[in-house]
Amino acid sequence: MSGRSEKRGGDVFVIGKDFGAMVAYTFALFHPEKVAGIITLGVPFMRPGFHKTHLALPEGFYIRRWQKSGFQTPLKVPYRSFGETIGSPQQDPNDLKIKAPALLIMGEEDYVFKFPGMEEYVRSGEVKKYVPNLEIIYLPHGCHFVHEQFPDQVNQLVLNFLNHNKH
Repeated sequence: MSGRSEKRGGDVFVIGKDFGAMVAYTFALFHPEKVAGIITLGVPFMRPGFHKTHLALPEGFYIRRWQKSGFQTPLKVPYRSFGETIGSPQQDPNDLKIKAPALLIMGEEDYVFKFPGMEEYVRSGEVKKYVPNLEIIYLPHGCHFVHEQFPDQVNQLVLNFLNHNKH
C-alpha cells in the first residue's frame, strides 16, 4: 500500500473491513504521513492486549460462522495472527495514536460489537485515546455486514467522510 500511495502521489484513504481494519490501522501507524483518513467497518482500533478477548470465545467461533467450503484455510492466517501485537517503530507500543481522521461504521447487532468488553470500549470513548479524531456511526439493526445490509447508507457515509477530509 505504501508503494501505491507514492506512485499515486499523495495521501491515501484506507478502508478496512473486519480483519482488514487491523491492516488499515497498522498501515496508519507505520505510515502516518501517507494517510489522509481511515474508514473501518465493524472493527475499531484494538488497544494493546485487547486481542486476547478472542480467547473467551467458544472453540470454533469463526469456523462456525463461515461453514462454506474455502473459508477454513484462508481464515487460518488472520485468526492465528489475531493475538499478535503490532506497533509502529515510530511510536511507543504502550502509547499508540492514529493521527489521521477516522470513521468507524458499526452495526449495533454486529457480533464483534458483542465481544466481551467491545461495546463498552467503543461507546465509552476509550477507543478515542488511540484514535482521537474518530467519528463513530452506529447503525441500528446493523449486522457485521452493514455494507451489504445498508449499501446506500454506508456508501453515503463513506462519501461524506471522504469529501469532508480531502485536502
